Amino acid sequence: MAHNLNGLHVFALYLVITSPDCQDKIMPSIAGKYQHYKNEDVDDYFTAVGVPFMGRKMMAMSSPLMEITVDGENMIIKNSSLLRTVEMKYKLGEEYEERMPSTTIKSITTLVNDNELVTQSVIPETGDKCGRHYMFTDDECIITLTHEKAKTPGKSSHRILEVSEFRFVTEIHKANKHFRSYEINSTTNKMAEANQEQQVKILKRLLEGWRMALLPLKSVLLWEHQWHPCAIFASVSILFMTIWLMDLNTLASLAVVGLVLNFVDFIVPIICNTVYGPTGWTGQKEKMYEDICRSIVMNYNKILDQVKSFYSMRENSPSMYYIISISMLCILAWMASTINNVFLLYIFSTVVLLWPGIQQRGIFNTLTSLIYKVPKITQKTE
Repeated sequence: MAHNLNGLHVFALYLVITSPDCQDKIMPSIAGKYQHYKNEDVDDYFTAVGVPFMGRKMMAMSSPLMEITVDGENMIIKNSSLLRTVEMKYKLGEEYEERMPSTTIKSITTLVNDNELVTQSVIPETGDKCGRHYMFTDDECIITLTHEKAKTPGKSSHRILEVSEFRFVTEIHKANKHFRSYEINSTTNKMAEANQEQQVKILKRLLEGWRMALLPLKSVLLWEHQWHPCAIFASVSILFMTIWLMDLNTLASLAVVGLVLNFVDFIVPIICNTVYGPTGWTGQKEKMYEDICRSIVMNYNKILDQVKSFYSMRENSPSMYYIISISMLCILAWMASTINNVFLLYIFSTVVLLWPGIQQRGIFNTLTSLIYKVPKITQKTE
């Protein structure tokens, strides 16, 4: 009878120990925030794992913040540093994958006693075994790193943080990230400016023969005189009227347009050099020419950024990307099938050529402001 009671006691004790409530009581000694403060012999381990030289040096100099969260048998270990943030989620006793710099390894983590975690890993490609041993005490966590090819095990020491300390360290990490982001943005801006200047120089060389023609063309596009928009409208109308009267198919129309553009590109530099000559080019005109090239480059880059931003939706928000792109293509197909294509191209060309002057005169902004004021005016009259 006593033997049966002892067996029942052992079974009851086993149920208590393995119950979730008991696990919750045991595990919180591991959960917490730990600040790294020391490395010992970790270079040999990182070399065996496959971390490149620069990566090893940067990891050795970093001081990551480790945060361990426990929910029953589910654990999350998050390491945050200036370089990157790595988060591992797994369930005790079950296999999971870890992404290393050069491969993906299979790992199993188990709880030993109430203050140790043991992670055993295997590299599938080579069959090499490696592991981590977490030893938790009242004030720190010591991680021992082992690998079959490492001569000596590495050690990484982390000091446990109180809540106030954790907040302070978190703010430091945030400040460092913001500072690093500022440095990256500053460097990126400088590189963008240098790239833009290089683009301006290239464009200046490409448009060298057109430089005398670009100055009056700029004044026409910006409507510096009242008759300029009429001249633009008349020129585009005559060109497309000619194409319409010729009644050519699409390929023939493209060929004619190409011939016209090539002829203009050939004859304009000759006329400019003949009429003005090299002595007619002054420093002021050179500055105006450079401003025109810079404006072209800036607008080109803006359009390119908009296109890249739209295509980035394909990864960030694929549903929205396909909805917008398919809708636009359907509308374009409907318009092309119901409206004369030459007329559509005529409208498009006219708007594009008139748009710089519209923007320069502020006509578009005036119209939009009037549209916004209409509801208010109607409300007042009522």
